[in-house]
Amino acid sequence: FKTKKQWNWYLFAFLSTACFVSSLGVAQYIGSFGDFFLSTKSWGRTYSTLGNYTYFGTFSLFTVFISLHLLIKKQFVLLSSLSLLLGTVSIFLASSRGSFIGLIIGLLVFLIAKGCTLSNKWRYWIAISILFFSFLGAVGHKYRTQSWIKHVPNLGNFFDIRIKGTGETRLIAWDIALKAAQVRPLFGWGY
Repeated sequence: FKTKKQWNWYLFAFLSTACFVSSLGVAQYIGSFGDFFLSTKSWGRTYSTLGNYTYFGTFSLFTVFISLHLLIKKQFVLLSSLSLLLGTVSIFLASSRGSFIGLIIGLLVFLIAKGCTLSNKWRYWIAISILFFSFLGAVGHKYRTQSWIKHVPNLGNFFDIRIKGTGETRLIAWDIALKAAQVRPLFGWGY
């Protein structure tokens, strides 16, 4: 895109699509469509029209940060607010640990970066917010085996981090990828 107007049309189309996809995800979670359309046979995880809850969570993560950016710039305020809300809810409904961790780390980086540009009063509140959420994370980790944490969408997955099972396979895959990158660092194995 070459002009600001083209970018604005693109962002408007993205947010509109994101609202549609997220709304379908919420309807899927509620069960409005029954079993014939967008069923939730994926262990209660929502995937909307994307067919995979990890893709849906990642798409929702992009939606949240693009909406947040546009809200700060005061562009498409109503649509950005709606897509921010639906995107955040969709991350929880997708129950994808990766997108949830991405949301937490992204918000943490955003708060730290924003804190560097604001006055001391705002820095104080940002530091308090970071400490508060760190405290919540520590409490969640301590009580991760409790049923009240396991039954909240995404929190149960977030605090249930184990190395055995898929964690072992991921570590093996990362080890292979690092070794492959050392052997062919420039073009990789696909060239």
